[in-house]
Parts: sequence; structure tokens; C-alpha cells
Amino acid sequence: MSSAFERAEEPLLLNFSRGLSSGDQLLIANEELNLVFTYQTESRIILSNFMMYIDAPIMKSIFDEKTYQEVQDRLNTLKPNSERQWGKMTVSQMLWHCQLPIRLAIKNDKTKVKGNPLIRLLFKKSLYNDKPWRKNLPTIPAARATEEKDFDKELTILMDLIRQLHDLKDRKNWNPHPLFGEFTPHQWGQLEYKHLDHHLRQFGV
Repeated sequence: MSSAFERAEEPLLLNFSRGLSSGDQLLIANEELNLVFTYQTESRIILSNFMMYIDAPIMKSIFDEKTYQEVQDRLNTLKPNSERQWGKMTVSQMLWHCQLPIRLAIKNDKTKVKGNPLIRLLFKKSLYNDKPWRKNLPTIPAARATEEKDFDKELTILMDLIRQLHDLKDRKNWNPHPLFGEFTPHQWGQLEYKHLDHHLRQFGV
């Protein structure tokens, strides 16, 4: 994770159309003011006439070139005998598991949003914000590997799927997620990176 940090005394035009998630907080302060602003993705905010301190966490996106290369490099450090730090999956099963949400994003089917609205309200933002997921989260049955997988085969498939997804960085129309509903294009890139990052850390890379 990284942070955006700026300081200015002159009027400043802030453009947050990329890199920051809707709902993150910006602290704007001087000797007399101590204000918190919540911005919306794709918005522009004009602030002036006082000192500004901005410190907002940024979740990486698989659509960013540097982040895409980082993920490929981390995948290439995995070995068939890489040991998990938590959970039950083997490294080969993890590689298979990570393909499923990427396939869903690439396919971009138009489907009716299902699932519990309360769960969606409580957990949707956690899919793409900067806060790491806790270990040993439950996995839906369809995403559980029930047999051992071939490491080389699953690694090749996953890396190719990630490449295909990265190449969709300029796609404008993203259909709703079948469980969590609407995401912006940038949020799609963030949530896909966050899932990959979680499982790469699970195997120590």
C-alpha cells in the first residue's frame, strides 16, 4: 500500500479520478480548521485559502502496469512446495482458486444481483479498500478445490488470465458483480488485486 500526501498554501485543484476509493477520508487542517471530507471517485475537489494536509491510503489495481508486473513477479517466485502460512489449500489449489474471480471479471456476464443485501452493505467496501483481509476467511463451496491440482498448469493459466484482465483496463462498461453489485472500473482492478495479494501473502510471496 502507498499514501497520497500533499501540502499546499495556494488554491489547489485535486483530481481523484484514479487511485483512491470512494468513501476514503481526507484530513484537511490548519490552525483553525480540523475538517474531514469524504469524496466520491471520479470527482474533483477545489480547496483554497488554508494549509492542506492530505493522507489517504491507496489500494493497488491490477490495471496499473507496475502492479501487474509486481503480481507476475511474485507468482514466478512460487514453487510446487511453497508452504502456506495459514488455511488449508496447497499452493496448486490456491492458483486454481485465484482464477475464478478473474474469469468472472473477464466474462462480464449480465446477471441479476443475488445475495444478502445486508452482507453486501457491510462487506462490499472491504473487497477493494486498503485494509488487509483477516486470515482463514470462509470460501464459497464453488471456489473450494476438492482435489490436488497440477502446479505448472494452474500457474500458466492464472498468469494468462491476469494478462487478459490487465488488457481490459480501458473497458468502460462493467456489469454488476453477481453478489456485490456495481463497482467502478477502478474498483474492479482493486478488488482483483486485493484477492491475489491476499493469497500470495498466504504463501509468503
